[in-house]
Amino acid sequence: MEEIRIGELIFRELTGNITKSELNELTTWKNASVKNRELYEYIRQPKNLLRWLKSREAGAAYAEEAKQKVFQLMDEYQGNVVVTWFKRPAYRRMSAAAIVILVSAAAVLYNYASKWSRLKSDLTAQSNVHPGGNKAILTLGNGQKILLDSAGAGILADQGGTKVSKVDSGLVAYNATDQNIKGNGEVLWNTVTTPAGGQYRVILPDGSKVWLNALSSLKFPTFFKNERKVELTGEGYFEIVPNVQAPFKVSASGINIDVLGTRFDVMAYPDEPDRKMTVLDGSVRVGTSLNSAVLTKDQQASIKADGAFSVVSDPASDESAAWVYGTFSFNRADLGTIMRQLARWYNVEVEYQGEIPVRSFYGEIGRNKELNDVLYMLARNHVHFKIEGNKIIVQP
Repeated sequence: MEEIRIGELIFRELTGNITKSELNELTTWKNASVKNRELYEYIRQPKNLLRWLKSREAGAAYAEEAKQKVFQLMDEYQGNVVVTWFKRPAYRRMSAAAIVILVSAAAVLYNYASKWSRLKSDLTAQSNVHPGGNKAILTLGNGQKILLDSAGAGILADQGGTKVSKVDSGLVAYNATDQNIKGNGEVLWNTVTTPAGGQYRVILPDGSKVWLNALSSLKFPTFFKNERKVELTGEGYFEIVPNVQAPFKVSASGINIDVLGTRFDVMAYPDEPDRKMTVLDGSVRVGTSLNSAVLTKDQQASIKADGAFSVVSDPASDESAAWVYGTFSFNRADLGTIMRQLARWYNVEVEYQGEIPVRSFYGEIGRNKELNDVLYMLARNHVHFKIEGNKIIVQP
């Protein structure tokens, strides 16, 4: 895809004027390689997008509209660099005043660079919090607990004829015997629980796969006898083996989900204002005691604490499962949402002094980064805080 086309699509996406076919085109290009994804994140920063628009002269038909929309985006991003709009005058025709402005701007940029360098050094000195990793506790049917992160690879237990094995540092698998598959074995219930700063994967007895995010748990039978049903708290990403004769069911904090075969993410943390269920592929029925709906690919259901139920088409639905691939992904996320995710993953406490700033944030960063790297990004967007041990104090 030509660079000009890339810039046009990203501009349309950020300003809300992109069609579904154009969004699919952009998403396909973005996901084709790591390089494309990095270029996408770079171009979509308003100050870079503004440079692109200026280099294209924005087109006579919508130059003024483009200028105003990008300036608005820069305000939303709380950018640190102010770039004036101009129509590519030839350098030799620039006035002395214009040259002085450019030189002054260069000095401002240098001062900002020095400021951010000092800030990053300060954060590194204050914070030594490492990212989370593969940590979980397995509770067997008899109540015995196994610390999975310290257990060796191999068979961990026999649960009613089902072999429980640790496959690698972040995966536990259940292999049912022929006797269990025929429904003659004893059904026991196991639970995998991740702490703050933990994540883990589970292969269920039918071959379905589940990824557990931090502070989450999955309760499930050691083999599926009459129905395939599990219970989730926190957040889990599911890839379900199709079986028309036995739909897969998930119960999560008052949400009931019926699945035939699909990929989806369920987020049902008790400290979140909304419980969300997002379909990445296939279709599911999701409901509560008051409402229900059938969701298809790229749709998301949100359920509030009072039971209010809504369904939206979410073209960026893959962002809901970005954590599975080791990424924090924020698209118009407020500061509270971001800080709750950081608290769970880095196992830190967050405290607010005064009101939480009402702002929207965009962007991605790897979950393998140190906490100070993430805080540095927020600080550059005018979020003020101090760090006291294992506590982040957000300030006005």
